[in-house]
Amino acid sequence: MKYAFNLPEFPDAQLEFESSIWTGKSTLWFDGMPYQRSLDEGKPFIIPISGGEIIRLYPKPAYPDLIPLIEVHGVQHRIAAKLPWYEYTVALLPLLIIFLGGGVIGGAISGGAAFYNLQILRTEDSNLAKYIKLISVTFLTFILYELVVHLYYQI
Repeated sequence: MKYAFNLPEFPDAQLEFESSIWTGKSTLWFDGMPYQRSLDEGKPFIIPISGGEIIRLYPKPAYPDLIPLIEVHGVQHRIAAKLPWYEYTVALLPLLIIFLGGGVIGGAISGGAAFYNLQILRTEDSNLAKYIKLISVTFLTFILYELVVHLYYQI
């Protein structure tokens, strides 16, 4: 997903950040121009600005959130608002399968569902639509787990 954000250091700039969990690749758009991470120490985004100056923007992990922070001149800034604790609780409900004896199969299915739920919470949908999707994904996760386990024991 792409996240638009602002930095106090660049009040007039349009910034967007996109990161892929699957490939690990991230891209930063600064005023519509895409920039890839450099190979310098810390793998910053190197942005040339007016006057020949270069700014380094460092993505930093923000656990347990999947969206990193951006560090500029030693100050960390959020790309997206932090989710409240109750949204994490609802999003991670599929992980209950692990504690109910889900094992590796349950862990894989519930981990994927929990990750998808966290992505749903970051969409622009209404809160009602988000929670309907979260409940649906969680319900379908338990059904899928039961189906896979049933098929596994049939073999």
